Amino acid sequence: MPTKDESRRPLWGRGRRREAAAPEPVEAGAVRVGAPVAGAAVPLAEVEDPAFSAGLLGPGMAVRPSSGTVVAPLAGTVVTAMPHAYGLRSDAGVEVLVHIGIDTVTLNGQHFAPAVEAGARVAAGDVLARVDLAGVEAAGCPTTVVLVVTNARALGGVETGAPGPVDAGRTLLTVTPAA
Repeated sequence: MPTKDESRRPLWGRGRRREAAAPEPVEAGAVRVGAPVAGAAVPLAEVEDPAFSAGLLGPGMAVRPSSGTVVAPLAGTVVTAMPHAYGLRSDAGVEVLVHIGIDTVTLNGQHFAPAVEAGARVAAGDVLARVDLAGVEAAGCPTTVVLVVTNARALGGVETGAPGPVDAGRTLLTVTPAA
């Protein structure tokens, strides 16, 4: 059985102690951004609003919702909170906009029940708002929920997921850090 001193010897270097090398800096990994709502994921090009469909506010995807519960697509801080739109910034610096419905600013908060305020910290999946989808549709507004990365130009890239059925929180976008 090894003595107490022998058990502390490294297995390499013939018993000479070496200082551990400092870990090399590791580039931050990709940030996964989840779907803000359950439904059918669609490309931005299919969104009924020309600013979103042209990608003017950034790359992303949209979801035609099957549920009125809208959740945080990533962990971070709520920078902007309006009944129909939420801006979030992750600790890694990724900034996203979750815009609920098209032209819904005209509804002045009607049919929306916000669950967070600006300045709040959220975890991915925390409820941002609950929406009466039938009420929004009855008011003449499409219910499509848009998710865009607003600071994409400062980042390495944004990869979009495949169109089709999606659960809230399932990865919809993958953001890579700047090189």
